[in-house]
Amino acid sequence: MTVNDITNTQRNLLKWLALFTMFLDHVGLILEGYISEFILFRLIGRFSFLAFGFLMAFNLASRKLDTQRTVSYLLKLSIFGILAQYAYVFLIPGAGLNIYGQFVGFILVIFSFSRLTHLQTIQSQQEQLILAIKYTVLGGVGVILSYYSDYHLGGLSYCVACYFFVRYSPITKISRQLWFIGLVGVAFLANEAMMSAYYDTTIGFPMILAIVMSVYFILSPPQERNIPAWFNMGGRKPSKFQTYFFYAFYPLHLWLLAGVKMLLDNL
Repeated sequence: MTVNDITNTQRNLLKWLALFTMFLDHVGLILEGYISEFILFRLIGRFSFLAFGFLMAFNLASRKLDTQRTVSYLLKLSIFGILAQYAYVFLIPGAGLNIYGQFVGFILVIFSFSRLTHLQTIQSQQEQLILAIKYTVLGGVGVILSYYSDYHLGGLSYCVACYFFVRYSPITKISRQLWFIGLVGVAFLANEAMMSAYYDTTIGFPMILAIVMSVYFILSPPQERNIPAWFNMGGRKPSKFQTYFFYAFYPLHLWLLAGVKMLLDNL
């Protein structure tokens, strides 16, 4: 897959599906303790992080990572991540950072990697050394943030693998098949906590199947002619409203679900 292989419309479809399945996942999180059938929502929710992680990797791989754009990206994620954190911890006691912390860590790792790979263009060895230390530390901060975030280092590994898949575009059929197997493997790693919790239950195998099918769908989204017109972006970029809606939905829906959980706990 190259950066030209997936269209705006296909990405838009993946974003909306990721948003919807994330909401179902979190509804299942708070309701499965009351009605066991809601665990099925958590199965559906396996799609969400895998899609968002791929889209985040796609965005980083398809554009120049200049400092100003990267800082703007990090600032937005940090602000909305802070707004979501208390509700996130309320819903998942003992949890670390939410998914925005995960993506901040991922961006820091990729940004640092991109800078470290271009150090040879700097003539001064002293400046090279200073920058090497600076970006190594920055990348280390990204790894630490990921470790203490929702999907931990497995989530970081999945996002990094998606970045290299998009960036270096496997061409041959066999190489794409090997990449698919590899991405499924790191997708399992990202979902290790869920798989460990449910592997010996009736949804153990369906969860494995859901993860495999999610990766396949993300890498092979429907052709535009098969996508409902509502998702069609044509050559347009998302509007500012749509962009900020996706950022804001995460904290807003967590606070809404936290309120629902408080009501249920007091019944």
